[in-house]
Amino acid sequence: MYNFKVALFDVDGVLVIPPKLFSDVYCDRYGVDLEKLLPFYSSKEFENSSIGKLDLKEAIRIHNDKWQWDGDPDDLISEWFQAENYPNDELIKKVRELRAKGIKVYVATQQEKYRATFLRDTVFKNVFDGFFASCDLGLHKDTGEFWNKVVTQLQKDILGLNPREIIYFDDKQKLVDVASTTGINAHLYTDYDSAAKLLV
Repeated sequence: MYNFKVALFDVDGVLVIPPKLFSDVYCDRYGVDLEKLLPFYSSKEFENSSIGKLDLKEAIRIHNDKWQWDGDPDDLISEWFQAENYPNDELIKKVRELRAKGIKVYVATQQEKYRATFLRDTVFKNVFDGFFASCDLGLHKDTGEFWNKVVTQLQKDILGLNPREIIYFDDKQKLVDVASTTGINAHLYTDYDSAAKLLV
């Protein structure tokens, strides 16, 4: 008998584990300076795209001095998503097992709208019961408000659900700590075997 009713999983570093980040792939492929590109990922524009306040294509356009991309932005985005399309097959198998036994399983992720759609409709099509993406909630995942919304929605879907009956895995301790403030049973994801021991 499981001691949780809902399992939540982060994407990057948990459900998806690429051998190389797209920033490294891109810089190797096109001769772009990695040190110049990396600030894009912490820019206000990229952060705004992840909460639905700015289109990713516009964020790239604003920072094209870093990207140095002359082609169609759709092609760049496609390359980006494919370069990091490496699902954690062991964990996906476990997700399917949990769902088969009546556990509700969701993704909780910080994503802009294009990748959220790619993950939902392509990479993980029909794998999860639902997605909690920052671009849809309009909140960053490192805020208590994000997690309060997640808990509230889950409690609407599953009557009587206690936050302690939600287990969550993330590869960043900061996000584990934030999720824990809502009562969620959050854990740092380090490897499949360690997580599997808790998913019983």
